[in-house]
Amino acid sequence: MIILRTLLLITLSLLMSMAAKAEIDNPGSPDNYWYQIDVLIIRRLDKVINSQEAWPPVAVHRMPLNAIKLYTVQQHTVDKLFLPESVNSTEQETMRLGIDQAADLPLETSTPVDRIPDITTEPFIQLPSNDQLLNREAASIKRSRDYQLIYQASWRMELPPETHDVHIYIEAGQQVGDDYELEGIITLSAYRFLHAAPQLWFNRLNPIQPIHQLILGRNLLVESQSQASTLTMSTALERSLPRVRHYTGNFLMEDSRQLHSNIINYFDSPTIAVLLAITPYKV
Repeated sequence: MIILRTLLLITLSLLMSMAAKAEIDNPGSPDNYWYQIDVLIIRRLDKVINSQEAWPPVAVHRMPLNAIKLYTVQQHTVDKLFLPESVNSTEQETMRLGIDQAADLPLETSTPVDRIPDITTEPFIQLPSNDQLLNREAASIKRSRDYQLIYQASWRMELPPETHDVHIYIEAGQQVGDDYELEGIITLSAYRFLHAAPQLWFNRLNPIQPIHQLILGRNLLVESQSQASTLTMSTALERSLPRVRHYTGNFLMEDSRQLHSNIINYFDSPTIAVLLAITPYKV
């Protein structure tokens, strides 16, 4: 509790120092509207919330069909076995070796290499830990006895003025069947101001599965091994069609507010909280 209060005090003090800013925050260049987004989602470890009686009735939730799933670099990498022999690999090898080591490379080679995404220029790719900006806050929360960190992600994206809503698909925590402990979206937009609107469900999972799934060897209750395993692609059709639900109750967190860049924006609810930082990024 003390840790989260400290984070709140820091956030509020920074908000007060920037209260005079009424217009949209951007890097200052009219042709550069890229940002880095850092998100932490926290669960309250409360006995009242964990009791069966406290859970509201089940509310089936559906995500927009155009919600964007974040991917890791590994998931975006195309194996060289699937690339044509004519692919020019000089640029890829230069990126791997560095300019000094790559000085002796021929101008062109015919041997393909893995096609690796460039996290400095491509959006919606999960950044490695050393590029995440809320690691200190995440470490503090992990040490707390009152809160549990259930989701951490960082990515870069463009949000020019008057852009349409961008929905980021979220799923994390334990899993039963196709359902996760945490599911939902965070909507980002930039009309007059930068806005974020989390719509997240924290589900009480039911470990009892239909007998045909048990026969097929589906795990009853699986702790996500890594964010990479939880962020596998679901097709638009799968997310739009009704399916068997494996939760017996859920809490909804729904909020919307203006964002300020270079500080931690805080969204709260009785069950979960969201810390979101949006930082101007020069491509």
